[in-house]
Amino acid sequence: MSRSDDEIAQLRRDVDRLWMALEVIPAVADAVRFARTRQTTEIFELQNEWAARYGECIPVHVAAKIIGKTDETIRRWSREKKITKSETGGILTRSLAAYIELGLPSRQREKSNARRKRRA
Repeated sequence: MSRSDDEIAQLRRDVDRLWMALEVIPAVADAVRFARTRQTTEIFELQNEWAARYGECIPVHVAAKIIGKTDETIRRWSREKKITKSETGGILTRSLAAYIELGLPSRQREKSNARRKRRA
């Protein structure tokens, strides 16, 4: 099975692209590692900011007002262990900030919408 000159040239270009991609992979891994570190740092900054502004522990109705949800949503998230409740019954500000910053409520909404669509 002989290949034409064009096919061989294309194969050589493909091999060159693969080698270039292999050289780029460590740089991409470093960029991903940096982005994760930056995101973690941003979450800690947000947690510290909220703790300084609202205190370490806030009542359920204040937590609901801060993020624009209902009291029942905050209680449900607490029951489902998505956010941490203190021994006194308040919500820990840092857990709420981390939950909101990670975007979990929007992902949760997408999943429930997908479930509704499957049922229909």
